[in-house]
Amino acid sequence: MTVIKTANLRTDFKRVAEIANSGEVIVISRPLNKNLVVIREQDYKDLTKAARNGEYVRSLEESYRQYEAGNVVVKTIDELEAMAQ
Repeated sequence: MTVIKTANLRTDFKRVAEIANSGEVIVISRPLNKNLVVIREQDYKDLTKAARNGEYVRSLEESYRQYEAGNVVVKTIDELEAMAQ
């Protein structure tokens, strides 16, 4: 991880971009600890995908808990087809 000051970002942006593009995480230090993080786009996509997958797994686990608790609605095929019309 590389940490830089906001003031250095303007003058060293090309170098910062190259470092981030190599896969290293860059922290831009800001006042009041309101720091920013720069990562590659692919790393960002991977992180957001992992977060979505985690949410999906949690929803599946909750559905399974509801199933085990008997909180289900049973429908026949005929009832489902009637609902679709």
